[in-house]
Amino acid sequence: MSEPTDPAAKLRAVVGGDLAALSEVRGWTHEHLEGAVSGIHLVVTADAVRRVLNALLLGAPVQDVQRWASFVRHGFFEDARSGPLSPLDIEFDADSEDEIVDAVGRMDELGDVIDGELSVDEIQTLIARLGRARAHGPSARSSSGSAP
Repeated sequence: MSEPTDPAAKLRAVVGGDLAALSEVRGWTHEHLEGAVSGIHLVVTADAVRRVLNALLLGAPVQDVQRWASFVRHGFFEDARSGPLSPLDIEFDADSEDEIVDAVGRMDELGDVIDGELSVDEIQTLIARLGRARAHGPSARSSSGSAP
């Protein structure tokens, strides 16, 4: 993916599945994240989730994949919590929501003692399910408070 320099574009790239942009955005304060998201609409699509799952298959660090999933699921970075945070409004494409929720949930569990690994077969199954999900437009549902 390209190297966006504007904070909103960088944040869109992360939500779009760009793991390379993740390391920079992770270094931002939550206030900086809130400023970057002001006035923009962030939607996690099936394409973004497939991009991250394919990166995992190709050897992306498991920790980066887990951090990405946690960020889009909860709207903040876990390691940035030093007090109460208002999660960013990151939505899941409603036309693929079930498949996105399943895949993001599994990636967010990476590294856990129980269910903390994804086999190649499970990754390929998640990718196939996301490929079958139909995206008809910009319909979306907020992940803040909607994901388990």
